[in-house]
Formats: sequence, structure tokens, C-alpha cells
Amino acid sequence: LSYPNPFSDLTRFRFEHNINTQSLRAKFTIFNSIGQLVKTIEQNVATDGSLVDGITWNGTDDTGNKLPSGIYIYRVTISANDSKGAIVVSGVEKVVFINK
Repeated sequence: LSYPNPFSDLTRFRFEHNINTQSLRAKFTIFNSIGQLVKTIEQNVATDGSLVDGITWNGTDDTGNKLPSGIYIYRVTISANDSKGAIVVSGVEKVVFINK
């Protein structure tokens, strides 16, 4: 989930999980409406519960250029290691960016 959505300055990604570990690796890959990869955000997140909130995107591409207004699709992939081995979970959502 991203909020606000639509956004013009900054959106925050938020997700819930049921992975019992202290650290997760979150990877957000953001694509434009024709499927081109425009941004990758990777971050280690510490978890105190089942909600992760605070990973942000400011509407720029990987080179720092502001993207045009439009609908963007993002894939989130969450990975962790626990006593049973590697865990990987992913999902896809859309976000609307309005370039002011």
C-alpha cells in the first residue's frame, strides 16, 4: 500500500507481514505504464511487529530525474532468513504520480 495515492511530492510504502524475524529486506521495483523499470528502492527494515511503514519515494527515477505524471506499477519483494531458511514474499500494486 502506498499513501498518499495519488501523490505529487512523496509517497510512503507500507506493508504488513507475518515473518517472525528481526530484520527484513524490502525491495520496491517501480515501472512506468509501458513496463520500463524506472526506480529501484532497497532497504533493510527492522521489525517490532507486523507493520512496516516509512519507505518513501519522491517520484524520481534511478538517476534522480523527476518522472512525468502517470500511473506507475510497483512490485514489492520482502525477503528474510529465519531458522527454516530463506523466505521471499512479493506483491504488485499501482501508484499515481502527479508531477507539479
